[in-house]
Formats: sequence, C-alpha cells, structure tokens
Amino acid sequence: MNNWPRSALVVLHAGQRANVDPHRANEVPPADAVVQQVISAFVDAGFDVGPFIGISFAISGTEAVFKRTFGVDPLAEQFRGPELPLDRMSGEITKHVAAVTLTEPPAFGPGNP
Repeated sequence: MNNWPRSALVVLHAGQRANVDPHRANEVPPADAVVQQVISAFVDAGFDVGPFIGISFAISGTEAVFKRTFGVDPLAEQFRGPELPLDRMSGEITKHVAAVTLTEPPAFGPGNP
C-alpha cells in the first residue's frame, strides 16, 4: 500500500437563489449549511480538505482513505475514470455533490518530453 497522498476536487451542485440571472445560475454557491455538511463528511472520512471556492473544494488523502470512501485508488492502473464513484457515500451527502473529479497530471516534468 502506497501512502503518497492522492487528491481530487469535490464539486457541489450550485445553490438555489431568488432573483439570479439564469445565465449565471451555475455560479451561485450552495448554502453555507450544505457546504459545512459535505466538508464535515469528508473530514470525518479522513480527508484533508482545502478551502471552499466557488462551488468546489479539494480533498487529499492516502490510498486507504480513497479506497475506503470510493472503492478505488485514483492512481491505480486499472482505474481510468475522470470521476470517482459516489455509491459508497451517504445519500445525504451525495445529493449535494455533482462530482468528485480527478485532475490530469501535468504534461511536463520527469517522464514527459
């Protein structure tokens, strides 16, 4: 088991607000209580959580934390998805989560021309 941290981005569903331009509706952050509920769930699962910005926040954790929470290791060769599966998480949390996404590794550095 590799203890190098893995990271992902948790994207929440946009909030609902009255008198919001429909063209900007996806930019409305969710309610503070929703944000705190979701962040607390990830902290309780053992993740380090970054600041909430816009409609998302970063999480990082070990292979064991990712496997326990999502059932996969995002660095594993056999895992090829850009989004992590949410089916192991509570419906009370996943109803607020649009996706947990992985970022592409940089196209520079060791091993990359």
